[in-house]
Amino acid sequence: MHLNAPQCITIIIFFMLSFTSQKLDISVEDVQNASLFAIASWSLFSYVYYNFTNSAAPFEALRPIVGVHAVLDLFVNKSRDVKFHHMCILGIFVYNHYYSVLPEHQFPILYPFLKTEISSIFYVLKYWLPTDTIVYNLNNAAFYVSFAKFRIFDLYRDVIHNHSPFELAFQEYSHSNPYLSSILLMSCYGLYILNLYWFLILNKILYKMVAKLVKNLDTDIVCHFLCSGLFCINIPLALCIYSRNPNEKFVFDVIGIIALSQSSFAYHIDVFNRLYFRQITEYSITNKLNVPLFFADFMSIHERSFLVVATNYYNNAHLWPALLASGCIHVCSIGYCTAMIRSYDGNKNSSDEDSSVNSKVTTQSFMKTFNIVTSVPIVYDILLVFANSPKHISIPFLTVNIIMGLLFAVEPFYKLTHVAFHVCLIAQTYYICLSSAAEFSQK
Repeated sequence: MHLNAPQCITIIIFFMLSFTSQKLDISVEDVQNASLFAIASWSLFSYVYYNFTNSAAPFEALRPIVGVHAVLDLFVNKSRDVKFHHMCILGIFVYNHYYSVLPEHQFPILYPFLKTEISSIFYVLKYWLPTDTIVYNLNNAAFYVSFAKFRIFDLYRDVIHNHSPFELAFQEYSHSNPYLSSILLMSCYGLYILNLYWFLILNKILYKMVAKLVKNLDTDIVCHFLCSGLFCINIPLALCIYSRNPNEKFVFDVIGIIALSQSSFAYHIDVFNRLYFRQITEYSITNKLNVPLFFADFMSIHERSFLVVATNYYNNAHLWPALLASGCIHVCSIGYCTAMIRSYDGNKNSSDEDSSVNSKVTTQSFMKTFNIVTSVPIVYDILLVFANSPKHISIPFLTVNIIMGLLFAVEPFYKLTHVAFHVCLIAQTYYICLSSAAEFSQK
């Protein structure tokens, strides 16, 4: 890897700052912020320079500096998120270095990732600016907007959804080595998923700020009221897409959507009514009063997921193996979750009067395990649909499902997170219908 004079000077300065940080009373965090700010500033200059001159020379100068920074910071930074970020960066660099990928072939992949560092300018400024000031708040807004543009929307458009740079690299360099090809692919996708995770955390912070301004809003009531009707939107959506090219196989998916819409409405409207009329003050888990509705919704989720596979693989040679494997996993999941419901005493957690710290911990533990076990066959079905869909559908479909998983992990909107999840279910249905209607099968 060839280093020119500016690059060598930058690296030497980084080493000198790291070595003298203790003597000069400079913390490691100060060194990290200074180096990150320098990289981010150069990335901004490179981005502007490229858009005016169509020359990638500044980005070429930045590329090895980012690699060296990732190696050094990997052993200094204690954050697991940042370590994973640096490992993904190094995965991309390993691929390019191993095959000596030409600059013109590296650029379509590296350019979108290098320009994501522009948002780091505002991230570092958060540590340097005085808090509780207008400038600080404006900087936070700029950080959120730049993060959304460069790390979410642009990166998805240029790399994740656009597979031509990967196809070119695999065809030219690693067509006979699927392992290194997977390293490049997993590194790029890993970085994007990490950015999605960070973006949801940013939304969680933003939501907390907005929630302070909007007082006296019972988010529990709002959540169940909205969720009672949101999934019903999938019915006209599916009928609209399937009516363009009617086929007998679409009946399976429509049955699943209607069944889940009915059970979801019944379950959530029941909870809404009990909250609205103050029969309960908070809802965290099912109890004996609505176990039938909860169980019906739970079974409808499995039914819909299974029927999606039946619809998507209807004309596929692997229909029966796919259905058999999916059905076995669903049966195991249903059996285990049914046993959990029977063994759990929901009455202890049904009202504020009986709630305690221990009962809340038990409730959270129960729901976490229940959701994980329920999601196993659904994740399997999602992967089946992903494998049987054209790329222009499979990539956004998988992205939507990853966001849905991250929503449960981060809970960016607290009790209203379930509303965001139902909105994602509409997007999920959209891509499922497109995939099933595309007649993409492997006969």
